[in-house]
Amino acid sequence: IRALGHHPTAAGTLLVGLFGGVLRSTNGGHTWQEIDLGVEGVDVWQLAYDPSSPTTAWAATGAGLLKSESSGASGTWTGVVTGLPAVRVEGLAADAADSQRIFAFSPDSGIFRSIDGGESWPGVQVGLTDRRITALAQAQSQPQRLYSAAIRSLFTSNDGGDSWSSPLNDPLDFGALGPKVTGLAVDPAVPQTVCAGHSGDVNVISGGSGIYRSNDGGKNWDQVFNPGTSYSQASVFAMAADASTSRLYAGMILDPAPVPGGGVDQGMVVLRSSDGGLTWSEVLERNDVDTTGAGLMVDPSAAGSVWTFFHRDGDPVLLHSANNGNSWSPLSPGTDCIRSLGFDSGNPGTVFLGCDAVYVSENSGSSWSMFDDTGFPNRLGDIRALAMTQGSPVTLHAGTFEGVYSFSMPPEADLSITKDDGETEVTPGATLKYVIRVKNLGPEEVTGALVTDEPPGTLACDWSCEASGGGSCTADPGPGDLSDTVD
Repeated sequence: IRALGHHPTAAGTLLVGLFGGVLRSTNGGHTWQEIDLGVEGVDVWQLAYDPSSPTTAWAATGAGLLKSESSGASGTWTGVVTGLPAVRVEGLAADAADSQRIFAFSPDSGIFRSIDGGESWPGVQVGLTDRRITALAQAQSQPQRLYSAAIRSLFTSNDGGDSWSSPLNDPLDFGALGPKVTGLAVDPAVPQTVCAGHSGDVNVISGGSGIYRSNDGGKNWDQVFNPGTSYSQASVFAMAADASTSRLYAGMILDPAPVPGGGVDQGMVVLRSSDGGLTWSEVLERNDVDTTGAGLMVDPSAAGSVWTFFHRDGDPVLLHSANNGNSWSPLSPGTDCIRSLGFDSGNPGTVFLGCDAVYVSENSGSSWSMFDDTGFPNRLGDIRALAMTQGSPVTLHAGTFEGVYSFSMPPEADLSITKDDGETEVTPGATLKYVIRVKNLGPEEVTGALVTDEPPGTLACDWSCEASGGGSCTADPGPGDLSDTVD
């Protein structure tokens, strides 16, 4: 029991907060009922009734502040904050079909979804009996289908995250992967085919580390890559899918092995599958890795663009492949660490890097600079995940140990204006026509750009406007000096 709340007017009515829900009693604790819709699997730390409005109950939880409008009697609790504070966010995933929708998952508090570009983050927890989420993946050919992994659990959603259920025929079958699945990747062409990577960092019932595959939507699983046959042992740290090439990737940390003279020698490998996860081949191997702070991602803006990072002697190492992992180029991030990478699908070559702050490269990682105006408090430290939504405005989201922080990118447009009549003189009494041309090469639209022109006072001028290419303006701005707004 974590918390206790007494009703201010109804004697004998009280709430009890647990790890994983709320209980309610109306007879002084003799009998109890579960009223945990919206708080399943969440640690409830404090409960209170509103003394000025006894029909309102409040719960302080690991998923933020929640409220019940029916004294908790209906069992429905909803979030009361627009952002996502006080939640440890380990992963972000932008929706492949909806530019305003993005998912965040937490190893403590479940899955949250924003449908307004990060303005609000309601939880999408219905059916999640375990909220210790370790991986999340979307079927890009069927965006309403999602997979999420928890401790010895797997959940699927066929309605974009509104509800979840376990597809497993035998929970121990998936549990054989071990209690920590650190990566999920869905075959870009076949939404029922999904691969899972196991970290191998704890004891398991059976099976072990490696890559497992299901071709029936997660009901049944088979091991398709056993690292023990190629390496002494290895732990999957990430998985990724490239929709542009229908390839899957997996990153593995090789378990430390003693070396002569003391110490350990640790390595990492990147594997690739071109047949939906049935077979895997090595495309990168390094033997100079000293931590497990590693990552693997695919850039959605460029076909065959794969990125991986790890650390060596405490310094970050960043590698990029532009040809499906066939060859790799080292890059110099110029930062103390790398915790995450993110990509701007609307601007190929733009890469974001998360460490203690956010850094950006606009030339595919050749050079980096601090990304200013993010507003991240200095104390946040690790930026655990980065993702972008491509709505208007384009927004960069960062997952941290204290929630999600979002930054709306300033609109980018390319305006030009010219005036040329080809004449240097005006004959008195004659008519001269000249044209001002205003163009916007984008990519963002511009509304209300002010266009002005002040001809010499000896000229009597009258103006008209014609719009093309989706623009608009005042058809008859009138006589005298020009002052008109254009879109």
